[in-house]
Amino acid sequence: GTIVMDFIRQVAPESYKIASSVDGKIKNNILYSEGAEFLLHEQPDILTTSQWSNWDLKEPVQKVYQTLNERGTYFVCSAGNNGESGATKLAKTGLWKAIGACRYNNGNVKRSSYSSIDEEVDYASFDHVKATLDGKYYNGTSFSAPIFAGMLALVQCFFLKNIGRKLTEKELDAFVQANCVDLGIDGNDSEFGHGLFLLPDPNKI
Repeated sequence: GTIVMDFIRQVAPESYKIASSVDGKIKNNILYSEGAEFLLHEQPDILTTSQWSNWDLKEPVQKVYQTLNERGTYFVCSAGNNGESGATKLAKTGLWKAIGACRYNNGNVKRSSYSSIDEEVDYASFDHVKATLDGKYYNGTSFSAPIFAGMLALVQCFFLKNIGRKLTEKELDAFVQANCVDLGIDGNDSEFGHGLFLLPDPNKI
């Protein structure tokens, strides 16, 4: 979690960042979680996770996520490092945008070999990124997802500054798709989803 936050900080240093958990207890199909209540109160623009458990798939927890999504939160998760075995169960819920991993290789951008291949992969972002905390490089979709989330934070800050409001979830997703580079077949594919998201020149937005 510390490294994930470090990558978000590198991309979007001035954004307001919260590390939270929805752990708690479930009684009579009702979730009791201080972290979930906090998120519902704060209403984050972007919620990203690099790790998940079966807890996240439980119905009361999914209801919290669905409520946040209906209010406009954009959900980002790592697609998983399962290669041809497919994306994680969380990515398959349909709520989260699953982010695959890619990297530079001899001047070309290629899928990281372990990055999940699945129709559930929505977008690609870079992994093999150097952390400022320890100077080490980190590999995996657990690190491409926060890079992607940090880029979304920059987009929302840009629009808030320039048009006086943030983009809705649908507008934000349309913006991302409009600024993707196809790395596989044209359009949507199981390795890169809609492609590698790149921030455009702000002067051309």
